[in-house]
Amino acid sequence: MAEGDALHFGILTDSHLSVEGGNAAASAEKLDRAVETMNSAGCSFLVQLGDLIAGNEQRAPEELAAATAIISKFHGKIRHLIGNHCLQLPLQTLQEVFGLQSPFYRFHAGGFRWLALDGMEVSALRPPGTPEDASALEEYLSRPENPLWCGALGSVQKAWLKKELTEARKENERVIVLCHFPLHPATTDKRHGMLWNHAEVRGILQSSGAVSACLSGHYHPGGYAFEKGIHFAVLPAAVGCTGKLREGSLIIRSPLGSTIHHLSFS
Repeated sequence: MAEGDALHFGILTDSHLSVEGGNAAASAEKLDRAVETMNSAGCSFLVQLGDLIAGNEQRAPEELAAATAIISKFHGKIRHLIGNHCLQLPLQTLQEVFGLQSPFYRFHAGGFRWLALDGMEVSALRPPGTPEDASALEEYLSRPENPLWCGALGSVQKAWLKKELTEARKENERVIVLCHFPLHPATTDKRHGMLWNHAEVRGILQSSGAVSACLSGHYHPGGYAFEKGIHFAVLPAAVGCTGKLREGSLIIRSPLGSTIHHLSFS
């Protein structure tokens, strides 16, 4: 990123769009307003951090159709993550609608390597991908502190993450991590929960020396923590935040323009 340049992007999480009940019209209006805010700000892309839909067992296909019809009004590229509420629909359906070859992936923007994580790879809503993941799921579910609606990174994804971080370090690239679930206990509460293997994943990120920030959703009020050189920022639910990224900092603002987070990378 050249000196003086800035990357403007949108951030949206936990829209929980519903198509029935008293909240339906309000949730659609809020999502539409968020997209309009990000378009007006000239955001070049949008990161959608999960739980785009409410996940009603009977109405989830309608919710997804309604939500994608609204969010498709965004003028730039949309980078989707899959949240726990989304998984009332089959994973393959979500990947097809969101244009994802994999629920975890990387992309480059603004001189940074961005890593989008799949926090539900090991969860009660997905069949384990490996015998190791099956054993891990049994262990996670035995712990009362782990809410059933959360999940964890599995063995395949952890190997991929380590590889991506090693490559970033070799290429002298800084990394921004995206995850639906909070990765730091100071950024959520016990009722909402967080990534089940948050401590292990934090250790992977911190030991790499390449990660500048982690952006998450799930905990609707939002939160923040800084630990071992990494900013852990949880964004508030259902509002269209905007990010201004430079080489040395990321400023995240509310739709009204007030600063929610000013993350310095220097």
